[in-house]
Amino acid sequence: MASTKAKAAKHGDNFKVVVRIRPLIDRELKTSAVECVAVHAHQRLVVVTKPENRRKQNQIGIDDFGELVRPDTRQTHSYSFDIVFGPSSLQGQIFDECARPIVESVLQGYNGSIIASGQTGSGKTFTVEGGVDDDQGLIPRATELIFSYIQNTANEKARFLVRTSYLEIYNESISDLIEPDRDKLRIREDGVGGVFVEGLSEHVVRNTKEVKQLLREGAQLRTTAATKMNKESSRSHAVFTIIVEHAEYDDSGGSVITIGKLRLIDLAGSERLDIDAQSKRQEETKRINVSLHTFAKVVTALTTPGAKHIPYRDSKLTRILQDCLGGNCKTTLIGTISPVTACYTETINTLDFAKRAKNIKNNAVINKDLSQKAMLSAYQAEIKKLKAALEDRDGDLGKEQIERLQRERLEVQKEKVCSSQLRPY
Repeated sequence: MASTKAKAAKHGDNFKVVVRIRPLIDRELKTSAVECVAVHAHQRLVVVTKPENRRKQNQIGIDDFGELVRPDTRQTHSYSFDIVFGPSSLQGQIFDECARPIVESVLQGYNGSIIASGQTGSGKTFTVEGGVDDDQGLIPRATELIFSYIQNTANEKARFLVRTSYLEIYNESISDLIEPDRDKLRIREDGVGGVFVEGLSEHVVRNTKEVKQLLREGAQLRTTAATKMNKESSRSHAVFTIIVEHAEYDDSGGSVITIGKLRLIDLAGSERLDIDAQSKRQEETKRINVSLHTFAKVVTALTTPGAKHIPYRDSKLTRILQDCLGGNCKTTLIGTISPVTACYTETINTLDFAKRAKNIKNNAVINKDLSQKAMLSAYQAEIKKLKAALEDRDGDLGKEQIERLQRERLEVQKEKVCSSQLRPY
């Protein structure tokens, strides 16, 4: 069996942690690489055995961040998580067991996030974006579920609008991956305790094909480079966001609009600093590791009783993901690891981090559009204004003004339809 499920406690339903072990790659198979990771079915356990050549390395040392490292005398490390996916797990299984429940919650108006974290070359991008056909990742599968739900649910009293955005954080600079001329973007407060990225483009999408096209175009612009562990390593954090607005109308014409936000996050891979690498690559690695270290500091603060300060502002990544970590969101963290002894240290680091993250508590609630900020609310108000103007036959409107208003009304109706099958309202 490739995975096992956990019966999460009720208070922990909003933050879950799963681990995925990738299979051996060609290079490891050719060199007969030794594995040190085992999955224990039905117990949700990952057991890591210390390599023979490291068992005598029990000296005190200093890590990449200047912090003291105590000697580790244990020969095995055991970890328990909500779900454990072994090397034979399939992309569809990953989606069904840890992403589908979150996407379904987003369709009900909740915020949902899936964060892939782990060493470079451990399968994060493959998990989130994937390939084609059966190898599709979480983003295209989530999109298919969203539009399938809309097609089966939409009617005269239920309307939907879907929009998406795609950004990367590279060397602590935020760029738009859909409109690449928008770079060095800034994070702003929204006035109600949240944040947004000023100038980030949002695109109304009407079907799965449009979302996949935006994903492909953005992924090609993402910063990558060859490293010791991965010939095409992601050197930036990427955040793909899908917002689903859902309006329910009653017989009197009143409406309730919910806004669900789905974030799929592919973090840059952690990696040991390579002293032989070019200075640019060394600087990238330092900034990636500092950003991930801040991410770990936030998790530590959130899971430490009595902690008075959560350092969200210490990095662009943690500030953007503030809601996902301890806030209004249903979050799943996917820790991806390599099974070979050469990656032992990074595997232990990933599992230790994931173990601590299990104690994060989020408070997810349905988002209702009480302040008329949803695009559906804006479209509805605009249509009412245009209708009133067109019906004002006794006013001073000339023929040209009426024709202009009719064209504007048609454009508004086109924009607010998120699927070609839905009739405009």
